Amino acid sequence: MGRAEASWSGMRKYLEQEMIAPAWKGRVRYHCSTGAGMDGCRFFEMYLDGVLFKRFSWETVNSWFIGQGLAEKPEQMSIRDYWADFWALMDRYPPETRTEYTDGEFCRALEAYRSEDIRKSIRSENPLVAMFALFDRRVGKRTLEKLRDEWREQPEWLRELYIIRTGCEIPDTNKEKGGEEATEIQPEFWETCWQNEDRESLFQYLASYRGLALPEFALFRQQGVKTVCDAACGFGAYTLALLSNGFAVKGFDISETAVEITAEGLKAFGYAPELKRASVLDTGYPDGAFDAALAYSVLDHMRFSDAQSAVEELFRIIRPGGLVMLSFDTAEAEDYAHPHEVLPDGSLRYTEGSKRAGMIFCPYDDALIRRLTEGREVLSRRTNQKGNQIIVLKKP
Repeated sequence: MGRAEASWSGMRKYLEQEMIAPAWKGRVRYHCSTGAGMDGCRFFEMYLDGVLFKRFSWETVNSWFIGQGLAEKPEQMSIRDYWADFWALMDRYPPETRTEYTDGEFCRALEAYRSEDIRKSIRSENPLVAMFALFDRRVGKRTLEKLRDEWREQPEWLRELYIIRTGCEIPDTNKEKGGEEATEIQPEFWETCWQNEDRESLFQYLASYRGLALPEFALFRQQGVKTVCDAACGFGAYTLALLSNGFAVKGFDISETAVEITAEGLKAFGYAPELKRASVLDTGYPDGAFDAALAYSVLDHMRFSDAQSAVEELFRIIRPGGLVMLSFDTAEAEDYAHPHEVLPDGSLRYTEGSKRAGMIFCPYDDALIRRLTEGREVLSRRTNQKGNQIIVLKKP
């Protein structure tokens, strides 16, 4: 008996809660049953938003064979001949050539998905393996964007799921704007910003973060934190603060120039942490890679829906019991003085005529922070001298 069949209750929990991407959470449900009069044969069902979306059983496959003119109806032939023809057709028409699948194929696809690299699963020729990968929280937006053309070749039912997920996670901003749109976290904008910075001035300012004592760092130690991910590290201010406080740190930024500046600045203090270019929406780290993650003044520079996805990603890369430290800049009069437009979620997008043109700023108040952290354990929260909110969340 395979893993998928050994404990359906445990596997169902894995599928519906543990591996599921934010866009699908609470929407996808599974059911396993034994059909009456089917000699104990099982079938699996997948429900989307409470409505049956697809059933996996030998009956649905046989109906597909009959509908394609490949098989006769069971009552028109002996049971022995019927089953002989059925298995011969199964050999002749593998899953990638059909739109219906058996319960056994469901189980085998689930085992294949769980045992192979997610990057392979999302591109699998087996539609069921690809389906499980599409639901997976490790599949980020950039990966989905790259798959648009490839997935047009998938069966219609799977393309429908792809459209549902990309609609949730990759909004069609051209429809909203009627033209070209910046990506969710504006990589080009940030790359230009860091290219225009005066490195020497940054390095002088960086020194002030060496040995920085924050209450959150003390909390990190109390919670047994040793390894930390500095998400969107910028010029390395909090990377240095963490390193000089004795933590082992890795970091990333959406801007390649920012990564270079951080590496150069830290070198002067004798540090050479592992740094890379990545998005906070798709970090590329394995599950549970760190004891904690820090995103300082990061989430308020993206739309709220992207911030929700970023929090999910940060929780993914920390271990159970790990911590996520977030900070939010308090909106000031100057933030509203620059030319801007207000997006549907309340975020500001700065427009031409502003030195911030292209940047997104989402002003967080108490209500919006509560909404972002809903369902999370809040370990600490404070307002610093600048009026910024700093919060530490704990993973179960």
